[in-house]
Amino acid sequence: DIVEVKGLVGEYNGSNQLSLVDANSFSIISTTTDPVVSDTISLGDLNDNQQVNQLTTGEKYEGSFVTLENLTV
Repeated sequence: DIVEVKGLVGEYNGSNQLSLVDANSFSIISTTTDPVVSDTISLGDLNDNQQVNQLTTGEKYEGSFVTLENLTV
């Protein structure tokens, strides 16, 4: 899809965010029925050798779609 968004760029918890100015700040320009392509990663890609979360290793996936398989929530 192609969208147009108008707002203020800021940062929250170390991630970029966009705050919309009002309800009219978002427009859908075009849509598609094509499936979303995502990278498949393992939970180990986000942890160190002791299975402790290493949030900086997930930085490269910020703003993208990923699929995590074989985990329990």
